[in-house]
Amino acid sequence: MLEGLADHVHGGYGTQAKFLHTEANDFLLYLSGVSGDRTYLDHVAFTLEKMRESRTFDHKDGGFFRYSSRPDWREPHPEKLLDDQAGLLRNYLYTYLLSERETYKETALGLIDYLNTTLTDPAQPCFWGCQDYVRPELPPPTSPPSGPPPLLALLDQYVYCDANARVASSYLDAWWLLGRDDCRARAEHILQHLWETLRAPTGEMYHYWDGAPHVPGLLMDAAMTGLAMLDAYALLRQPLYLERALQLTGLPACPGEDGALDHAALVALDGLQHRADELLTEIVGLQSKVD
Repeated sequence: MLEGLADHVHGGYGTQAKFLHTEANDFLLYLSGVSGDRTYLDHVAFTLEKMRESRTFDHKDGGFFRYSSRPDWREPHPEKLLDDQAGLLRNYLYTYLLSERETYKETALGLIDYLNTTLTDPAQPCFWGCQDYVRPELPPPTSPPSGPPPLLALLDQYVYCDANARVASSYLDAWWLLGRDDCRARAEHILQHLWETLRAPTGEMYHYWDGAPHVPGLLMDAAMTGLAMLDAYALLRQPLYLERALQLTGLPACPGEDGALDHAALVALDGLQHRADELLTEIVGLQSKVD
């Protein structure tokens, strides 16, 4: 189905408005890594090149706009979501790993710079939600306007749980692939901050923070935080991250009265351990293809 949606003229998926679909790229990169079939990698690489060359990429200020109203990526919607930048960072990093082409590394580094400057909150480790653009109201012109009024950039200064968890995963990849120790430190600080400020007393994750946490219990927040914890465990091998991933399943993470986990918790822990080991195996396998 995904191959049937692939646009072999402009890259991406579908033939109308083009969204970034970073998860689809992830899936094809995974297939390429485990099967050795470069067809999957070639489409992702083609897509990332077309996006990087187009107006959907902000060549002046960095970052990618949310979508294009045209299939050739040349009519972007002026909004840059944190979640999209995080997903594209992983896309470019893994395409660099599999292709060994410096252009993908350079774009990944540019995305890190964009995140570290434009969407960074200096008061805490997490990132702001998006950079949006509006046309300000101007007084009536004294002469015919030469074009539309300029766009004014605004920052959504909410901290979103799912998007920040995704950045943490991508920053861990940047540490592993590019040796960016600053990205590892930032990722660990993000995960700790999310756990301390956006975890509800009942165990769910809140969706966002604007000075106080709001909207607990959304599946996406728990899933993305759990996956980020598993990524951290797979790369850093620190049991704390596996324990926190287990806690997000809603199953007991602490021993019972007899000092042992119950059967359901043991099954879940075994599954999470298996998934973390799978992640590590995939990482080692991808690295061996490059070496």
